[in-house]
Amino acid sequence: MTNNEILTLLVSGAALLVSGYSAIQYRLANENAKKALIKADEAHSTQKAALSLQEAALESQITSSIATAAGMVQQAALALSNIAESAHNYGIFKKNYTTAQEVWLNAHDQACMSYREDKLNKGTFKKTYQVPIRSIVESEDLEHFFNPADSSKYQSILTVYREWETSQR
Repeated sequence: MTNNEILTLLVSGAALLVSGYSAIQYRLANENAKKALIKADEAHSTQKAALSLQEAALESQITSSIATAAGMVQQAALALSNIAESAHNYGIFKKNYTTAQEVWLNAHDQACMSYREDKLNKGTFKKTYQVPIRSIVESEDLEHFFNPADSSKYQSILTVYREWETSQR
């Protein structure tokens, strides 16, 4: 065996060792990548669960806020109905009633803003609030809060109402 042949065998052996080492490293890298993918999937699932909880908490907060405001409107309406228009403090009771209505509308407007900003489940929100939002916007008693539309303080309510009513046609 000549020096050239020995050298060729040594280089071939070294190449075989390097190739084997590369194969092992590739396999380890592939296993690490699989583990990382599993962890990423777990993190994504955890994030989705956290978002669902956050969404549920926001929905609960909205429901509570609207219910509280509705109670305020009922109490103010009852108080207003028990006082004569000629009473010296009728204006105070009327203003209290209007303020309660504004708080109630603000609660709905905030809910519609959360809907528009994709902070909650749009399907669930629409099922829950489509009829109440329509009733609010189309109510003659509340018309002064929405007209003229371009200067209304309740733009989110109007935007959601238009979106839903346009999609119904």
